[in-house]
Amino acid sequence: MFESYVILVLELMMGVQAIRPGSAPIPPRRAALYAQAAAYHGLRRGIDPFELLGLARNESDFNDRTVGPDGLDCGVTQVRVTYSRYSCEQLQRSAWLAFQEAARELQAHGKSCRNHPDYDRCRLNRYNSGVRYAQRGFHGRYYLRIACFAEAARRRLPFHKHCRRIRSAEELARWIREASSTSRQAQLAPPALAASRPARGRGTALFVSAPWQPLPAWADADRNREPMSDRALPPAWRGRRRALEGRRASQGLRHHAQGPLHLLSRSTQRLALRAGPRKARRPRCGHDAADGSHHAGPGP
Repeated sequence: MFESYVILVLELMMGVQAIRPGSAPIPPRRAALYAQAAAYHGLRRGIDPFELLGLARNESDFNDRTVGPDGLDCGVTQVRVTYSRYSCEQLQRSAWLAFQEAARELQAHGKSCRNHPDYDRCRLNRYNSGVRYAQRGFHGRYYLRIACFAEAARRRLPFHKHCRRIRSAEELARWIREASSTSRQAQLAPPALAASRPARGRGTALFVSAPWQPLPAWADADRNREPMSDRALPPAWRGRRRALEGRRASQGLRHHAQGPLHLLSRSTQRLALRAGPRKARRPRCGHDAADGSHHAGPGP
């Protein structure tokens, strides 16, 4: 029993984030408070907890400090203070009390609408417009807006943005069907791979390429571990490779100079990208590295 209650609270928390009014997520502590209040008072009063979340989303957009135009509807669920024993300030400070009073009123309206043919419209529209509830127009579709937000939170689908302009139950069913098919297709689609971009940081390869891109001819030679000729290399790399081979040959590493470029170390690869070998610098003064003769530097 406790595990199922915890799972319900977690699902309600995800539902709060799914129907949040803006792009910024609701703070986790605040979402957990709404979820716990909706789960506890909904199960206690026999009300669907997701319906309580949909009511709070429609009434106040999860804003605890909301007050109605006449100053009598207060809190996150816009409880009418004339039908509650709590003041407007208490309902604004405590979301727990706001969900408690909303669940109590919905339970009372459900009992009074038990024999009505339009049961859902009766009990939900009475919460908004009283005993003589509206049956047509914008206020008559109040129960559809609550149901729309509740289903969006339950299924965690993105059609909640259109809930305030819903016109019929058939339209809600169509939105659910379209959003479900779109979500299913997104789950079955392969994950998108990152586009090609230069790699940054130490210890990484010189270039990162997307796996689906065809490799050029000179890269196929590297893949097969075959020595590359100058014709297989790109034109801009031919002179750089000759400079690299000459530098490595002068260091006594002739057996590495003829191999493919990608078999060299990463530091050597970076050197290969530089334009040509460095020019020998003439010493200003001191002993020459060749013959050890001492000479003076250039005159002033």
